[in-house]
Amino acid sequence: MSDMEIVVYKRDDGLWDWRMKAGNGEIIATSGGQGFTERNDAVEAAERVLEADSDMMLVFEEDA
Repeated sequence: MSDMEIVVYKRDDGLWDWRMKAGNGEIIATSGGQGFTERNDAVEAAERVLEADSDMMLVFEEDA
């Protein structure tokens, strides 16, 4: 089982984004920084990445 996860979160500028984290918490990939205006668009993009590794988890960060 993979210990990586993809975290979907809302940025300080109000856009949605995702980042892939290794088991040690290190960020190893991001959506590229453009951001998404809709949460669902960020989730769909993250789900496309998940298709490559079905053991990876999708996690949602709560708004700060």
